[in-house]
Amino acid sequence: MIPELPREQKKLPVMVWIYRGAFFAGAADFGDHSPDLLLDQDVIVAALHYRVGIFGFLSTEDLVVPGNNGLKDQIEALRWIKKNIERFGGDPDNITIFGQSAGGASVGYLLQTPQAQGLFNRAILDSGSPLCLWSLSRVALDLARSVASNLKVDSSDTQTLVDNLRGVDAEELQSSYMSTMMGKFLSQNLRDGLVVAPVIEPEHEGAVLTGKSHQLLSDGQFHKVPIIIGYTSLEARLSEIPGVLLSINVYKSFSIDRIMCGEIYVKDQVIYPRKNIQSYLQRPPHDDS
Repeated sequence: MIPELPREQKKLPVMVWIYRGAFFAGAADFGDHSPDLLLDQDVIVAALHYRVGIFGFLSTEDLVVPGNNGLKDQIEALRWIKKNIERFGGDPDNITIFGQSAGGASVGYLLQTPQAQGLFNRAILDSGSPLCLWSLSRVALDLARSVASNLKVDSSDTQTLVDNLRGVDAEELQSSYMSTMMGKFLSQNLRDGLVVAPVIEPEHEGAVLTGKSHQLLSDGQFHKVPIIIGYTSLEARLSEIPGVLLSINVYKSFSIDRIMCGEIYVKDQVIYPRKNIQSYLQRPPHDDS
């Protein structure tokens, strides 16, 4: 979306939207995130597409399929924007990436990966970051094997698994993946990460993420650009699960108390003060009207 301006007008700042969808859904059509407010300003708004679900985040946790293809799509889109946005009146040296939920976590991963060096100048993370427990999958190979089992194909080793999945019709593969994933999604503990999400890759050329995010941040391994981090009102209180009527039990299972409280990152020895979380939970809802 580009404002209509005289040719002699100075180059405009660029904002690139990365959509939400728990890494298994979403599209660059903005959905209920209308860009109307931004369109009243002198700014170019772009929205990139990236693969989600099994096509974007399948991983065998080894070099057969290292994973994170969805994040790699985002990087390729940013490379294109950086190279071509000036032809649309945009400033390639004034690019802000922003996203919400899985999009916010994606922005955080882009801040950490050397692959995105120089592709943007500012970042906004809304309701998601690489430090969120759900933003990193710890069950990627288990999901891939479950999909293979559902399709009744051999998964005795990762190369065989991938070769057999490649022989399955794309629509059948997607259908099997969704039914398998949703069953795990509803029963998972979000402290262990989403079923479908970015993964820590083995070292290889083109790898996006090869270490734990909190350690990378602690070591200063991130792009030093201006950052805004925030969250939506009633954070995590609305979970849109396709085809599922939210019962009170499902609603409770996706509440912020389950996502954030308890033994958080015990394995990684990163503990958030429970009193801070409780103070948030007791805060009255914010009126956005």
